[in-house]
Amino acid sequence: MKATHWILIGLASALAAQAAAPVMLMHVHGLAYSPDGKRLMIPSHHGLAVYENGKWSKAPGPQHDYMGFSATGRTLCSSGHPAPGSGLVNPFGLLRSRDGGKTWEKLGLERESDFHLLATSLSTNAVYVWNPAPSSRMERPGLHYTLNDGLVWKSMTRLEERGEMTAYAATIITGAWSLVPTSARTAQLAARSAIVGEARM
Repeated sequence: MKATHWILIGLASALAAQAAAPVMLMHVHGLAYSPDGKRLMIPSHHGLAVYENGKWSKAPGPQHDYMGFSATGRTLCSSGHPAPGSGLVNPFGLLRSRDGGKTWEKLGLERESDFHLLATSLSTNAVYVWNPAPSSRMERPGLHYTLNDGLVWKSMTRLEERGEMTAYAATIITGAWSLVPTSARTAQLAARSAIVGEARM
């Protein structure tokens, strides 16, 4: 009985120490609200940070090095590098979480793609990425989208055909540009507050 008592005390102490762990925000690559709008989620090199009720905490689940990161009305999507011991390959391609980051489901392109620019449509299944290099599912670099959980990707060619995406490529990497989905089949490429291009599929 005493042994069980001390085990329970030890577990409680460990959980308290974990809850009090400092939240570090380094190399932030995204920003999203939870579906209910009550939590602000910020991914970084040290996992997923959550701001709720005036307090910061670490989200439960693996402390991945999240790169591209975005939320829909029901799920989270991300790319990046796996946490030690997670069993995922590097980079982990495209992942999806249905439980606020506790667990992640692989959607493909592991060991191939590390998307630094990723966006999602709030109310549809659309995912948009800037693909830095050809892969098994994308024949060329550039802006691509999927409507079926990453099984098939299509190039958003209209901006590229006008010669605009090539000029933007180097600047996107610096974070000066952003991709803003406006519907399942429309996305706008924005520079700070000015919309500079639109692609319709």
